[in-house]
Amino acid sequence: MLVAIGSFLKLDSGIVKYKVGRIEQLETSDQAKARGANTIIPRKLVQVLTPSTASEGNLGPDPVHLLAIKEVCYLS
Repeated sequence: MLVAIGSFLKLDSGIVKYKVGRIEQLETSDQAKARGANTIIPRKLVQVLTPSTASEGNLGPDPVHLLAIKEVCYLS
Protein backbone atom coordinates (compact mmCIF):
# COMPACT_ATOMS: atom_id res chain seq x y z
CA MET A 1 0.00 0.00 0.00
CA LEU A 2 1.29 3.45 -0.88
CA VAL A 3 0.03 6.56 0.88
CA ALA A 4 1.13 10.19 0.89
CA ILE A 5 3.16 11.38 3.87
CA GLY A 6 0.31 13.59 5.06
CA SER A 7 -1.95 10.55 5.14
CA PHE A 8 0.68 8.37 6.82
CA LEU A 9 0.66 10.52 9.94
CA LYS A 10 -3.14 10.27 10.13
CA LEU A 11 -3.45 6.52 9.48
CA ASP A 12 -6.11 4.60 11.32
CA SER A 13 -4.60 2.29 13.93
CA GLY A 14 -6.19 -0.63 12.06
CA ILE A 15 -3.45 -0.50 9.42
CA VAL A 16 -0.88 -1.18 12.14
CA LYS A 17 -2.16 -4.75 12.44
CA TYR A 18 0.49 -5.25 9.78
CA LYS A 19 4.12 -4.18 9.63
CA VAL A 20 4.10 -0.76 7.94
CA GLY A 21 7.21 0.99 6.70
CA ARG A 22 7.64 4.63 5.76
CA ILE A 23 10.07 5.26 2.92
CA GLU A 24 11.32 8.70 1.89
CA GLN A 25 13.10 9.89 -1.24
CA LEU A 26 16.68 10.97 -0.59
CA GLU A 27 16.72 13.55 -3.38
CA THR A 28 14.28 15.58 -5.42
CA SER A 29 13.23 14.67 -8.93
CA ASP A 30 15.20 17.70 -10.18
CA GLN A 31 18.37 16.36 -8.56
CA ALA A 32 17.77 12.96 -10.16
CA LYS A 33 17.24 14.55 -13.58
CA ALA A 34 20.52 16.45 -13.14
CA ARG A 35 22.32 13.11 -12.60
CA GLY A 36 20.74 11.59 -15.70
CA ALA A 37 17.35 11.09 -17.31
CA ASN A 38 17.06 7.36 -16.65
CA THR A 39 18.29 7.21 -13.07
CA ILE A 40 16.40 5.78 -10.12
CA ILE A 41 15.66 8.13 -7.24
CA PRO A 42 17.22 6.62 -4.09
CA ARG A 43 14.88 5.95 -1.18
CA LYS A 44 15.42 5.00 2.46
CA LEU A 45 13.31 3.26 5.10
CA VAL A 46 12.87 5.85 7.88
CA GLN A 47 10.16 4.41 10.14
CA VAL A 48 8.60 1.01 10.85
CA LEU A 49 5.31 0.62 12.70
CA THR A 50 4.22 -2.75 14.08
CA PRO A 51 1.50 -3.71 16.54
CA SER A 52 4.10 -3.69 19.33
CA THR A 53 5.74 -0.35 18.45
CA ALA A 54 2.66 1.73 17.75
CA SER A 55 0.20 2.98 20.31
CA GLU A 56 -2.60 5.48 20.14
CA GLY A 57 -1.05 8.83 19.33
CA ASN A 58 2.24 7.22 18.30
CA LEU A 59 1.75 7.43 14.55
CA GLY A 60 3.65 10.70 14.22
CA PRO A 61 7.38 11.43 14.21
CA ASP A 62 7.58 12.48 17.88
CA PRO A 63 9.03 10.01 20.40
CA VAL A 64 6.73 8.34 22.92
CA HIS A 65 8.17 7.15 26.24
CA LEU A 66 7.02 4.44 28.62
CA LEU A 67 7.90 4.10 32.30
CA ALA A 68 6.99 1.14 34.49
CA ILE A 69 7.60 1.02 38.25
CA LYS A 70 7.20 -2.05 40.43
CA GLU A 71 7.54 -2.04 44.20
CA VAL A 72 9.45 -5.02 45.57
CA CYS A 73 9.54 -5.82 49.28
CA TYR A 74 11.99 -8.39 50.63
CA LEU A 75 11.36 -9.69 54.15
CA SER A 76 14.35 -11.05 56.05
